[in-house]
Amino acid sequence: MEAWFGPEGRLRESLPEFEFRPGQLRMAQAVAQGLAEGRRVIVEAGTGIGKTLAYLVPAVVGSHLIIVATGTIALQEQLARKDIPLLARCGLQVSAAVLKGRSHYLCLWKWNRWRQAPPLILDASLARRLESWVRRTSTGDRAEFDGLPEDHPLWPELTADAQTCMGPRCAFFQDCYLYEARRQAERVQVVIVNHHLLLADARVRTYRDRRLLPDIPHLVIDEAHMLEETAVSALTLTLSFADFHRLLQELDTSIQVSERMSDTSLRRWQAYQNRIRTEALALFGREASGEQRIVNPENSQSAIRIPQSPLRVSWSEFCRQHAQWSRRLTNLKATLQSLMTWVQGLPLPAEERDQFSLWASELATLCDVFAGDADDDLVRYVESSGSATPRSKEARWTLCATPLQVGSLLAEWLWPRFRSVVLTSATLTYRGRFDFLAERLGLTLEGTPDHGPTQAVQSASSRDVQLAPTGVGLGSMVHGLWALSIPSPFRWRQQTRLWIPPDMPDPQDPAFVPELQRRVEALVRLVGGSTLVLCTSLQNMQAVAAYLEERVPWTVYQQGRLPRRTLMERFQADVSSVLVATASFWQGFDVPGEALRCVIIDKLPFEVPSDPVVQARIESIRRAGQDPFHAYQLPKAIMLLRQGLGRLIRTQTDTGILALMDSRVWRRPYGQIIRQELRPIPIVRAWEELEQWWRKVNGE
Repeated sequence: MEAWFGPEGRLRESLPEFEFRPGQLRMAQAVAQGLAEGRRVIVEAGTGIGKTLAYLVPAVVGSHLIIVATGTIALQEQLARKDIPLLARCGLQVSAAVLKGRSHYLCLWKWNRWRQAPPLILDASLARRLESWVRRTSTGDRAEFDGLPEDHPLWPELTADAQTCMGPRCAFFQDCYLYEARRQAERVQVVIVNHHLLLADARVRTYRDRRLLPDIPHLVIDEAHMLEETAVSALTLTLSFADFHRLLQELDTSIQVSERMSDTSLRRWQAYQNRIRTEALALFGREASGEQRIVNPENSQSAIRIPQSPLRVSWSEFCRQHAQWSRRLTNLKATLQSLMTWVQGLPLPAEERDQFSLWASELATLCDVFAGDADDDLVRYVESSGSATPRSKEARWTLCATPLQVGSLLAEWLWPRFRSVVLTSATLTYRGRFDFLAERLGLTLEGTPDHGPTQAVQSASSRDVQLAPTGVGLGSMVHGLWALSIPSPFRWRQQTRLWIPPDMPDPQDPAFVPELQRRVEALVRLVGGSTLVLCTSLQNMQAVAAYLEERVPWTVYQQGRLPRRTLMERFQADVSSVLVATASFWQGFDVPGEALRCVIIDKLPFEVPSDPVVQARIESIRRAGQDPFHAYQLPKAIMLLRQGLGRLIRTQTDTGILALMDSRVWRRPYGQIIRQELRPIPIVRAWEELEQWWRKVNGE
């Protein structure tokens, strides 16, 4: 790897912008050795290391077939459009393909059926643009079509899904965009996917003996700090009114376009619909939108909707308030089983009959999961939206079952499938160790690779002992995990300051939000806009955005008023603007340069302790004899905090201010741990010191 990443290496010869970074060379050596020897390697690569090239170049030079799994679609596209072409500039010929989940691709069967009976309310110009796009597209990737937001309700009617996909039996199989993308992935060296698709593949291989991805021996997981929560999301079972509504809607469309349906069959179908809807509505309430309306100031007639976090209600509380839930689930299961038999006698194509029967069967199985006895490995709970209180008749319910720990599932389903695995991110350690993340992902620690450290690289302080993966005994372990931590090359003392004011009210104090608003305004005025405000709640986000709009002269963008991609583009183009956001902007949001000179976080991002899943994890840790706060809650919050703060300094020339408006960092015993984890970022307490540093940096 020295020949490629060294001071006079191939990358320096081919890329004028390339800078020699000892940490990047160290990572590339570890990845090359791991791929060659069939190892599992975890690398915490600080911001600015250049980790993408550090894992792509060793894979390509070593002629390894690899899957690269990213946490976001945005990074998938960056790899394909920016990083893979860089390899070609260096004389490395590599074939690569981006593969997304089903819902990203147009389904030709759905499209042709939809064209026979399009909604009367659909705008005629939109219909024409869709027709034009379908004629032109070679990929069917809905990201190509700019005329429809990603969350528009029309997309599920047009894109592929597991419930209606007939696979090779479909009349459009040879031209299917999804299957063509999969065929392309079989022919390339680098397959770029996201975490969700990687985990979906592991699940269908386990339960259905099928696969969504090629059989490739090497796996690289970028943004690995996101894998656990993505696994929780991907492996959670849900059941709601929407599931039954979609089945009835899709089957009704097929029945209505059929010209051979008898009046008797139509009456029987109406009876089935009435019976299923009645039971489903009684159990779940109406279909939940899960959204809050926020008016778009550019056009008050076109409101944008932002997803709200639904209220999670414990399973026991739901059962107390809904005594008939088990009977209704049993009734739904029986009706679905009857529907399965009836569908087989309909004058529909055999492949459609089979697919609808399978869909009904899967819903019946889910009814069984939620009506059955408790499972120690699953956390059952209910998500409520609408008038979200357990007793409310207006509430709309989604039944959920989440794995208590995903580490044991990953150890069983995912890791054994690959000869070698590389996991990387800028935030993988807690208190200088990989133990926390490794255990939660079902991995083991074995030590560090066999290269001597360079002057700028510190080896990980991981233990040279093995940790049994969750749910797997020591005798079942396969390869261990090499752990390596490489610090960022950035000059933190010259490039930034982190302001944590010690006199902020407690976040639970009613005075907190007004004081937060005033101090955010002061920071925005100090740096002249160019600020990202990250909030831990929708309420704080809205309060800060409304306050700033009335008081500062710069444009204030708020998450939810525009699609995410549009927000990012406008924020970056308008270099003095302010963006107030939550949730999805904490990670994977990169705006280097003058457009971002300040990142403000409202408070420490602890998980809500009353959440049923969090409660179950806390109780499980407590039963194991550990302290849940220090073993789970604090490490999770610190890793997310580091991700949020990491939005600011993205290049060697960036300068700016970081701010955390939570005085608990100074007042609570755990504050010392947090301050240690944020090193080497210089922390200041006094506003005057911060202001003086900023003016000096800017030559004022």
